[in-house]
Amino acid sequence: MGGTIKFSIGVMLVIFSLPVHGSETEIAPVGMLSGGIHGQSSSLIVDGMFGSTCDGTASGIINTLHSGEAGQLYEPVGILAYSPPIGVPETSSCQLSAISTNDDGTYTDVAVNWTVLDGPLVSVDSNGTALAGTVYRDSQAVVAASSLGLTGTVNLKVLDTLKDNYGLYAADGIADPWQVDYFGVDNTNGLASVDADHDGADNFSEFMAGTLPLNGSDVFGVRSLRRQSPEQMELVLAPAFSNRIYSIEGCTNLHDANWVRLVSSGGPTQITQLVVADIPSLYKVMFYRASIEYAW
Repeated sequence: MGGTIKFSIGVMLVIFSLPVHGSETEIAPVGMLSGGIHGQSSSLIVDGMFGSTCDGTASGIINTLHSGEAGQLYEPVGILAYSPPIGVPETSSCQLSAISTNDDGTYTDVAVNWTVLDGPLVSVDSNGTALAGTVYRDSQAVVAASSLGLTGTVNLKVLDTLKDNYGLYAADGIADPWQVDYFGVDNTNGLASVDADHDGADNFSEFMAGTLPLNGSDVFGVRSLRRQSPEQMELVLAPAFSNRIYSIEGCTNLHDANWVRLVSSGGPTQITQLVVADIPSLYKVMFYRASIEYAW
């Protein structure tokens, strides 16, 4: 027996018609037919359907289906997980997402279980919200998304946006990477107040001066002092660097010191010593000291 079945999915009005003994028997539109619900005429019984006609469009990582088709059968074959391309600042959160890739070339939303495989993430909750931990430099984390017996992984960069907040080295005035590079993670020898190489300068002083904290012969200081004229002095400071500001201060009495800034200068651009000239010397006895500003 031949016939024609007409259907429309979207408003879910399902119309079927078949010629029966020379006349057409039609299942009247009865509204939405959920899956498994019957539409019936005197001659036909048809299971209803649910869903909508696929248009194949997308505006992001959402479902894609075959355009113009009422439905499709597919088998998930993989999981794709996504993270923000610019990464997430340390101690902040971001949203991860995942989709399944299907054997017919489409992909669909899927519920997944999230697992931190490696790196500085505190957690990833069931909704895919990832919470970053603290880092001493930009670091990669690896997260797995699992569903339907399939697993996909995604890398998430945790950005070092707080330069002095890591472990034992937090809030001590020294950039965390400097301490980790020289002393490793959470080593008490790397604390700001420790003089690890016994050269008279603690780690904070070594960091500010740019000297090596594990080399006792690498010490910042005044290399020479000479009088230019009866009222001017010249000092040579070393080592000195272009990313620091050096100031010379003076006083006339060390027992009741009242240090006054006499002159300031940026560091040298090429050589590693700084000649500071034209320093006022207005008294018969003057004491001098150098200070360093480092906007790291």
